[in-house]
Amino acid sequence: MRSSGSPVRVGKMDATAYSSVASEFGVRGYPTIKLLKGDMAYNYKGPRTKDDIVEFANRVAGPLVRPLPSQQMFEHVLKRHDVLFVYIGGESPLKEKYIEVASELIVYTYFFSASEDVLPKYKKRLSLRLL
Repeated sequence: MRSSGSPVRVGKMDATAYSSVASEFGVRGYPTIKLLKGDMAYNYKGPRTKDDIVEFANRVAGPLVRPLPSQQMFEHVLKRHDVLFVYIGGESPLKEKYIEVASELIVYTYFFSASEDVLPKYKKRLSLRLL
C-alpha cells in the first residue's frame, strides 16, 4: 500500500502465538482483518479481494467526514459511490452527532460535509431523501 501513497501500513500476527493480543482486540475467528486508527479498532467484514480490502483501508484511514469544497466535487462523489451521507450546514450539535455516527459507520460507507453555499440547490432535495 505504501507504493500507492496510502497512509495505511499492513502487518500480520499469529493470534495463536500472541493470544493475549488477540484477546485484547476481540479476535475470535481466523482470518480476522482489523484496521487500527487512534483508539478505534475497525473490523473488516467485506469481500476478501485485494481491491475491496484496500478500498476499506483507505476509507477508514482517511478523515471521518470528507469536505466537499465544490458542487463539481459533490457530483463526482455521487457518481463514484452507490451509498453515501452528506451533512449540509455549519457547525452545530447536529454536525457533532453526525461525526460521532460517522466514526461508528465509516466501515460501511463514506461521509461528507458541505456548506450551504456550496450545495444550495441540493439542500432541500437531500433532506427530503432522508425523510
